[in-house]
Amino acid sequence: MTAASEKRLLVAPTSNLTNINSLPTMLSQPAAWSTLPLSTRQHLYSLLPPPEAGEAPWDPDVHPMNSKLRSHISAELNAWQSDLRDGREVKKWRGEAVGAGRKRVEERREMKGVAMVVGESAGDGANGAVAKHGDGMEGVER
Repeated sequence: MTAASEKRLLVAPTSNLTNINSLPTMLSQPAAWSTLPLSTRQHLYSLLPPPEAGEAPWDPDVHPMNSKLRSHISAELNAWQSDLRDGREVKKWRGEAVGAGRKRVEERREMKGVAMVVGESAGDGANGAVAKHGDGMEGVER
């Protein structure tokens, strides 16, 4: 498989991975884990939540779908497959999402600046002045 076809498989909304009824079930097959090199299995475990205090570290020889992580992994795989199907893995969509996030941050900063100026000019906040609490509610009268 070429790098281009691997990328298409992982990001294209028309990828064959979108047609698999149960990606978690497919990936829970023993060969899906045992054929991976040890370094890859260790890396994949490093991406998962760590064991709770007092528990043994994750064993890279144990398939994570055969552990208590199964429900977490299944939920993440299903969400990723849905995002893939909806086109949220393509570079254009991700760029637009990052841009929208940056725009919201900038708008919040601008609103916060306005709220602080209004709040400061009102002294103690009387007469319906905008509160300035820094809790994301700037611009909302309390």
